Amino acid sequence: MNDGERVFFYVHAFVRHAVDVGKLLWPGEQALEERGKALREACGAGEAPADFTAFRELVDSFDDKLIAWYGNEAHRDAQPMNLMPVGTLGGFPADDFHRSLDPDTLQFTFEGVSGNLRQMNDVLRKIDADVEKWLRKNNPW
Repeated sequence: MNDGERVFFYVHAFVRHAVDVGKLLWPGEQALEERGKALREACGAGEAPADFTAFRELVDSFDDKLIAWYGNEAHRDAQPMNLMPVGTLGGFPADDFHRSLDPDTLQFTFEGVSGNLRQMNDVLRKIDADVEKWLRKNNPW
């Protein structure tokens, strides 16, 4: 695995983790909403961050979205990855990268869906800290 592939390996793992946390706190299914509400109250989480829900849609139907993205005529010259600030390659459309990470801003784009990894990390760290507080307060041991 080269350095670029390694970067995206970890980026995808991080995004998947954020999506899974989002599924617990902001479940898409009505039957799970009560559990989500209880968890949100316990850890002080508010509304679902847009980055979490946008990537969730990709994760939930990954195979269909992948085929549709690559099958789109607009992406016939698509490149698998970009690890440079957007606009560095003048004249090359930013959405022609299957995945792109701007190392300066940590803006990650995957199949046209974009989110800021720094902001997602901040949300996860706050949730983690609030969960730790809740566990210390409610731990029976």
